[in-house]
Formats: sequence, C-alpha cells, structure tokens
Amino acid sequence: MRDKKEIKECIKQIKERLNELGMNEPQNSSVKAGYQKAVEILKKRSTDFKKMEVQYLPSSQAKAIAFIAIDYLNEDAEKEMLLNIPLKK
Repeated sequence: MRDKKEIKECIKQIKERLNELGMNEPQNSSVKAGYQKAVEILKKRSTDFKKMEVQYLPSSQAKAIAFIAIDYLNEDAEKEMLLNIPLKK
C-alpha cells in the first residue's frame, strides 16, 4: 500500500481537479461522483469496494474512477491514470 505522503498528495491533486472549470457541468457528473468517492477511498485507505459502496455510484464511469483509486492504493495503478480522466466539453 502507498505511504501517507503519496496518498495525501494524490488527494490534494484530486481536489484540485474537482475545482476545475467544467467539473460541475451535468455532462461531467460521473467524473465528479467518481472523484468524490476516490477522495473518500483514499482518506479511509480502504481497498474494500463493497464497504466503500462503489456499486451505488451512478454510472460505470464513476465506478471505474473509484476502482482506479483502489488500484492506486494497492500500487496497481499510477497516480496519473487516476488524475487524467478527461472532462466533456
């Protein structure tokens, strides 16, 4: 599992993404929901997707982002994969 410093930095960068122009647009609601859940997953350092209730996210894209966050914790995905989800224009 990643160390506290790495996780903290990743949370900071996700929060910056959540503040990007366009994140609150309806077409990006799945990205926003996924990133919000990713922050929760990283803060709790939980790799249990059922406990984190990933299955209740509103779309496949939001679920995929949450799963990438879990993979990031497990060192199966790099931070860039999590942070570079494109927004729709």
